[in-house]
Amino acid sequence: MDRKIKEIAFPKKPWVKYLEDNKGDFKIAASNPLHVEFVNKLVSMGNTFIEFGSGSGYMSTYVANRSHVKSVQGLDIYPELIKMANETKDQNFLGAGALDYTTDPNDLKPAEIVYSDGLIEHYEDDDIVELIEQMKKLATRAVVINMPSMFYPWTQFGNERFCQVKGQELAYWEKKLEPFKEHLTELYYYGNKFFILGVIEGWAKKQTNKKNSKR
Repeated sequence: MDRKIKEIAFPKKPWVKYLEDNKGDFKIAASNPLHVEFVNKLVSMGNTFIEFGSGSGYMSTYVANRSHVKSVQGLDIYPELIKMANETKDQNFLGAGALDYTTDPNDLKPAEIVYSDGLIEHYEDDDIVELIEQMKKLATRAVVINMPSMFYPWTQFGNERFCQVKGQELAYWEKKLEPFKEHLTELYYYGNKFFILGVIEGWAKKQTNKKNSKR
C-alpha cells in the first residue's frame, strides 16, 4: 500500500464495542431485503471478492454462501473484529469456496470485485480517494461501494457524511468521487433510498489493452 490512511473518524461508540453489542442473528441479517439487493448486485458481477471493512463478518459470509462464489477475503483494521468475523464464519459459512480474514492488506490476493459496505463515509475526502485507490489495485474488474443516504432511518454512527440537501445527494457523492469520474459507471439509490451504491470499473480493461498493444 502506498501510504497508511488515517483511522476512521472516532464514532459515538467504538466500532468493536458497537458490533459486539449488535451481533444480532445472522439469518435475520442475511434475509434483510436491503442486504439481499446489495449482494445480488455483487454476485452478478463476479465470483471472487474482497471486502474492505469486513467488521463482524456477516456480509462477507453472506456473499460467500452464494452458490457460484469461489472466494471472499475480508480485511479489517481491528484484530478483535477479525476474531468476531471468524466466529460468524464458523457458525454460518456453508459455501463451497474459500472465506478468509486478515488485518494486513498485503495478505490479500487480487479479486474480481473489491467492495465496501458502509465504510467510506467514515473517512475524510483525501482518505476516501486513497482508500478507493487501494481497492482498485486489488480489483481485476470493479470496485463497488455502498453508503447510507440522508434517508437512512437509524441513528448516525460516527461521520456518516450525509448530504442534508434533498435532491443533491447523488451530486454530492459525484463530487467526492470526482477523481474516479471517468470510471464511475453507476451511482444510484437503492433499498427504499436508504443507501447509495456506486460502481467504479473499466480501468483494468484499459490497462490490459495497453499491455497487449506493447507486445
